[in-house]
Amino acid sequence: MSRALSPEARINLERTAALLLNDNPQGLGVISAIVQGFGLKQQIKCASVEDAQDVVKRRTVDLVLVECALGADSCGFVRWLRREGPKTSAYTPAIILTGHASEAFVTQSRDCGASFIVAKPLTPAVLLQRILW
Repeated sequence: MSRALSPEARINLERTAALLLNDNPQGLGVISAIVQGFGLKQQIKCASVEDAQDVVKRRTVDLVLVECALGADSCGFVRWLRREGPKTSAYTPAIILTGHASEAFVTQSRDCGASFIVAKPLTPAVLLQRILW
């Protein structure tokens, strides 16, 4: 059963630092706009896994959103985050965004350590529910 947000609910993500990983500038802009609508001001935008790894090594992030169009690199990054990244990142919520949520990909994403997989086209409401979960 999913938990619906009531219209009266107040969510404050203003102090949340999110890492957005997407090699497509337009896709990165869309995700950025959605999370900015949630009040999330601290966005670290990365176009490559290497850039994202450098960021995570230098600072703590509270949330990671990864575009699966990166191919194997999306699961590879989450696996690195869980197993080889800084200890503080081992439990950071990591959400993989995908346009192809096949059973095999969902299994692969789960096995690499993703907290959630959100299928596209995504809606802000669904993404917010997964972030709050």
